[in-house]
Amino acid sequence: VLVDRYRGPRPSRAVSFYTASFSLGTAVSYLLVGETAARFGWQAAFAAAAVAAALAAAVVVLLPAVRPPRQEDRGALLDFRPVLRNRPAMGYVLGYGVHCWELFTMRSWLVAFLAFGLAAGPGTAAGWLAPTTVATLSALAAMVASVGGNELCVRFGRRWVIRRVMVASTLIAAGIGFAVALPYGLLVALALLYSVAVQLDSAALTAGAVAAADSGRQGATMAVHSLIGFGCAFVGPLVLGVVLDVAGGGTTAVAWGLAFASIAVVGVLGPVVMGLVPDDRRRLGAG
Repeated sequence: VLVDRYRGPRPSRAVSFYTASFSLGTAVSYLLVGETAARFGWQAAFAAAAVAAALAAAVVVLLPAVRPPRQEDRGALLDFRPVLRNRPAMGYVLGYGVHCWELFTMRSWLVAFLAFGLAAGPGTAAGWLAPTTVATLSALAAMVASVGGNELCVRFGRRWVIRRVMVASTLIAAGIGFAVALPYGLLVALALLYSVAVQLDSAALTAGAVAAADSGRQGATMAVHSLIGFGCAFVGPLVLGVVLDVAGGGTTAVAWGLAFASIAVVGVLGPVVMGLVPDDRRRLGAG
């Protein structure tokens, strides 16, 4: 829908803003649900989320119609084999799957993680930001990081930047859970840093998949991209929860450490699958 309407010279920038808007919606949702539940109960929080979904549907319905240029025959309906054979596109798609596993697992468990740290950490917790507020700030920081990460890719090369971002976020995932007993202020700082690291490659991966897609198959490519990405986003939080239960039910720093380390185990696959993407540094003049 976005690509069919965009006519500017920098499509990757448009896609990066589109992807970053997801983080903006997430940030607002943390704040909206937290405040609504505190004042009116959890049922009202779910109702507020439903209203937001209805507003989103209205925006789509009211969009003016656009008919993309007619393409030659692209094969049978729902035939995704050409997409699966496109190695560069699949590199971005599989990288997005790893990214979504990490991103949605972190987001799903961040509030519970911070709540445990707030209760278990040394010193007084009075005056500190509530976990839902920290989650809101983390999503806002992630929005800026998503746009900035794509700009770094334009400057230095997409594969080069994404691989290094993936390594950094994996290293943080391997250690942040064991840090849950640190003073709450330090834990908040680590959580914000992790949110930025996780999100730096988000828009870059989606923009890369669109750019690598064959002409006339952008929609099919994005369908596979979303299917794999959000499929991993569904499984990742479940896996962390299982590890947390097996490790003791989330009552110790070791349990949280092992749970977040499960994200790192998947995260190491990110730089590997990005090997399917050609190195573009020379073409971009970055060395």
